[in-house]
Amino acid sequence: MEGLAMKEKPILFSKPMVLALLNTKPGTWPAAPIDPEMPWKWQTRRIVKPAKSQDWLTADILGEVVQMVDRGDGWWAMSVDDRPPGPQGTCPGHIGSVSAPYRVGDILWVREQLRKGRGWEYAADGSVVRVPAEHQSAAVVWAHHKKHDHCVSIHMPRWACRITLEVMEVRCQRLQGITEEDAKAEGATPWPHDPQQRMTSGELGIEQPYRGGFACLWDDINEDRATWLSNPYLWAYSLKRVK
Repeated sequence: MEGLAMKEKPILFSKPMVLALLNTKPGTWPAAPIDPEMPWKWQTRRIVKPAKSQDWLTADILGEVVQMVDRGDGWWAMSVDDRPPGPQGTCPGHIGSVSAPYRVGDILWVREQLRKGRGWEYAADGSVVRVPAEHQSAAVVWAHHKKHDHCVSIHMPRWACRITLEVMEVRCQRLQGITEEDAKAEGATPWPHDPQQRMTSGELGIEQPYRGGFACLWDDINEDRATWLSNPYLWAYSLKRVK
């Protein structure tokens, strides 16, 4: 990655994941929890999304016949059978390439849901949004134009950010390749914590408690896009909490 500019970029998290991030000590690497009895988070996984021109990156192709290889400036999809390379191929077995949205060294500012309470609050824990002095005017204008008593995470302004993260590692892997330790690092809680999730995790063929909890959490969030059983390729990011 040498020579690539590091950037500050937004990233969205749900309320339970925000709470897990808040339970991670700022400035520590390897990451450490504030309260080890509660979920804490230093990894996140996002579905690989190719450009429209990359029609090779489909569920049919990314089955058992492809492995993803880190080439330093991007990831290559390599055929592991005898199929010839596609039109994008530049070497035997090369099917296509894709780059991760976030790179090692990037700073990610967390967008989360806000709500009206004592002024504007973070929906995850009810803490009041404290606006930096240099953004007071912008905050007044923003609040004046808000027509609802809540703000979804994707619309949260930068000045309201209370959590920033640094990308420490990027991997490309299949969803079901997550380990038990990785599932804990995702902030997952172990199943079974209710009979329905116990049944669901059993149907998914998972024995380890944190992997089972993560699979249920994944399907709750991504059911309309890519389920645990569909086993998509993901970007797996390791994160250090900066603040």
